[in-house]
This record gives sequence, structure tokens and C-alpha cells, in this order.
Amino acid sequence: MANAPELATTLDEYLQFEDASLRRHEFFGGRIHQTADITMRHNRISGNVMLALGDHFEGTPCQVFVSGVKLHVQATDSVYYPDVFVYCGSAIANGEKLVDDALLVVEVASES
Repeated sequence: MANAPELATTLDEYLQFEDASLRRHEFFGGRIHQTADITMRHNRISGNVMLALGDHFEGTPCQVFVSGVKLHVQATDSVYYPDVFVYCGSAIANGEKLVDDALLVVEVASES
């Protein structure tokens, strides 16, 4: 398993590192940060939100994604794994693993 680099890095270096890693990491502030493990409760809440949003956006060009797809926030050149997000664009980059911008982002809060 690859360890997250301690030094600042570029977006391209992060994407290469993330493709080779067994764990998920987010990228912000020019650094790679490992994500926390997800509990069953957290997963259940995210799933319920995804289902409700999926019903709401049925028949629109928007798509609802949950946790495994990376969101690139262009304004800060950061990459996150939101718990749930709504994407209404058409172009998907990086082998359908990374999208730019979102209509809505949902994060499930946890004690950690």
C-alpha cells in the first residue's frame, strides 16, 4: 500500500498516487490527506440521501454520485470524495473517476 507523500504535490501527482493507492485520499492545500473510514451508520445515511436525490432528479440530465467518485473543485484546485453529490454536466474526466464542479454536495457529519 502506498503512503501519502508528506511534501506538497501537484494535482497530476495526486491523481497518479491515488490510482495506485488501496486507500482513499483527498487533495487540498497542495497536500494529500487520507480519508477517514466510513461507518455503517454513515453509509446508511448517505445511501438514503442518494436515493432521495435520485428520485428528485429523475428525468433530468443530472446524476447523483455517492462516495466513490472524486469531485474536483476548480476554484481551489482541490479533490474530494463527497458523501453524495449531484452533477449536471456532460463531460467526465479521468476514466469516469473525476468530475468538475457539482450542483449540490452533501457531507454526512460524524463524531470524528
